[in-house]
Amino acid sequence: MVFCFAKEGNSQWHEGLYAEAHGGMIVPHRPELKGIVSGHSKGFAIGKEWDVDGSERWHYHYHAPKFGFEFYAADLGNRQQLGRQLALSAFTRIPLGKVKFRDHLFIAVGAGYSDTKWNLIDNQKAIALGSNFNVAISVAYLVSKEIGKTNFYGGLRMTHLSNSAVVMPNLGTNNMLVVLGINLDQDRKKMEPGVFTSNLPQRREWRVQYAVGMKQITPALSPFYPIHTLSASYTKRTTWNLAYFVRSDLFYNPSLRPIIERNEGRRLTNSELLQHGIGIGYAQIFGNTRAELMMGVYTVNSNSAVGMFYHRLGLRHQLKKVPHLELTVNLMTHWAKAHHPEVGMSWRF
Repeated sequence: MVFCFAKEGNSQWHEGLYAEAHGGMIVPHRPELKGIVSGHSKGFAIGKEWDVDGSERWHYHYHAPKFGFEFYAADLGNRQQLGRQLALSAFTRIPLGKVKFRDHLFIAVGAGYSDTKWNLIDNQKAIALGSNFNVAISVAYLVSKEIGKTNFYGGLRMTHLSNSAVVMPNLGTNNMLVVLGINLDQDRKKMEPGVFTSNLPQRREWRVQYAVGMKQITPALSPFYPIHTLSASYTKRTTWNLAYFVRSDLFYNPSLRPIIERNEGRRLTNSELLQHGIGIGYAQIFGNTRAELMMGVYTVNSNSAVGMFYHRLGLRHQLKKVPHLELTVNLMTHWAKAHHPEVGMSWRF
């Protein structure tokens, strides 16, 4: 059996340029931020995007998504403590429905820059960010209407900047925005229908992964600590675009030593720097790339202050030339509080 994919109706794929106007406010997600949110935020975004070409099966399962690159700029309404932000991100737009006014989900991840950060000498109230360079994550729900070759759209967007607890302080900023945009289509291209086998590949997989990250603890200006993670997981793929997994994580976390010494007055041995957890998660599959979300429970943990649960969000990309080798980028959190980012690689069995 084979499976063919072709776009319904107009079979022309295209690329486009878009521009957006933004207006909104910073959401004070921590009580400490309420004192520095003093005005409305405003800004804009411009970007270039492309349609997928229909050559891979996941193009069909995600309803022909778009992908591209975006430049984002915002004034957060308080130049002294919040400042202005810039971001350069890669994004995808995933259509959600087929209605008169088409809606879609916008997800972007990239590098962010803030011209204002915490400074011990002259800006101690700028507690949102401890670094100029940060990670930028945007999520938006948008509704569009096509008139001729132009799409007019609007919706709600949240853009988050933080450094993932690499540098303290790291409360981060959440910019909630109303979006008005226009998208101009260009260079319409003919899409050739793809032909795919019906068999679901690699239903069950084992993985071994190593990753390393970096973390700074409070107070600000403390040393940086490397954190090493060794993981083993079992994954079951249920559909072409969805998989579930069980994972065991072993962490070597030197940042525990100063934390416990400060809070409990005792010095940890090297073996007590080890943490262990087990968890379950799921993965959204985009061809050779996967987006993963996991919830774990500590079975061994010297720092009870963080609680018993932890979470890991990540991207995993399979190399075409070495199919069993995957590159990974992850963020470990305790609920909504970032713990550390990490990069690594995994071997798939």
